[in-house]
Amino acid sequence: MFTKLACVGCHSTKDVRIVGPGLAGIKDRAGTRVAGLSARAYIEQSIRDPNAFVVEGFPPNVMPTTSGSLSAVEMQDLIAYLETL
Repeated sequence: MFTKLACVGCHSTKDVRIVGPGLAGIKDRAGTRVAGLSARAYIEQSIRDPNAFVVEGFPPNVMPTTSGSLSAVEMQDLIAYLETL
């Protein structure tokens, strides 16, 4: 899913900035971003609405909205993969 959606074009699976932030350790960071919001909920909201939580130092309106093309299972699979980084 990560490759199919071309996430890899803008996000590194390491801690390297490409266009967007590197995603290594995203599970740990995401769980601390918004009080009361789990890491999984934060990641899903960020995919569904890319401008919901724009990380400091990155411009808004860059990440495309792709969630409409994802089934519930595909979304959960993508999040599960991101949690391994």
